[in-house]
Amino acid sequence: MSPELLWSVTEVEPGSFVVGGEVDAHAAPMLAERLFMSTGSRIVLDLDGVTFMDSSGLRVIVQLHQRELEGGPELVITRPSRTVSRLFEIGGFAGLLRIDEDA
Repeated sequence: MSPELLWSVTEVEPGSFVVGGEVDAHAAPMLAERLFMSTGSRIVLDLDGVTFMDSSGLRVIVQLHQRELEGGPELVITRPSRTVSRLFEIGGFAGLLRIDEDA
């Protein structure tokens, strides 16, 4: 990650992404574009490296979840960082999302 780019997303295999850094209002639209381009039946997001996420980043997750409910790809969140887990808890999403803490 360069100093200018405070976040990253890497597709490690088709439909499986590792996200790191700060997912904020600047990064969220680019992240959404990248994830919504995925054409598989499943999207797996490893969020262990996310150091900050604001409501813009949360909105991307919610949109992916809504897409899943409408028949889109299954969404699985793996290894959410402590920051992300806390955001999910505060926002009331922890019980709605498929989260695998140990993957």
